[in-house]
Amino acid sequence: PNVASGTFSTDDVRESSKPQQDNTATVNFDRSFEDTPRLAMALSGFDYDHSKNLRLRLSTSAVTETGVTWHLQSWADSVMYSASASYFAWS
Repeated sequence: PNVASGTFSTDDVRESSKPQQDNTATVNFDRSFEDTPRLAMALSGFDYDHSKNLRLRLSTSAVTETGVTWHLQSWADSVMYSASASYFAWS
């Protein structure tokens, strides 16, 4: 089977000293797939303001043969300094 794996982080799109609730970018796989691959993702780390509630959502909005658009989000009074995740794609 074809496989691709890697990591992504809010640090890919902004500095951790500038927290924001919505963070998104596209990761390109190191190889293209013939068809849209299956995808597994898992959180691998986070840094939040300890005096606020911790809320964290990991999601995707597009998986294609060449990459995935990821989202790391918080909401309400949560303050996310950084968050990261790993992915594994296969077909």
